Amino acid sequence: MKGGVRGKYYRRAAAGTNLVLIELDLAILFPNAEAVNRALRGRRTMLQCGAKTV
Repeated sequence: MKGGVRGKYYRRAAAGTNLVLIELDLAILFPNAEAVNRALRGRRTMLQCGAKTV
């Protein structure tokens, strides 16, 4: 990785933010944090309502 800055996200991570790397095929479907959060919240709602897992 060129041009990286060591510790750039340290404070954010220490404050409780979860950073997750997703595979390229998923990154195309979920281009930003809002899209990922919306999908995960929808899945959570489905599970809480008793939907069967796939």
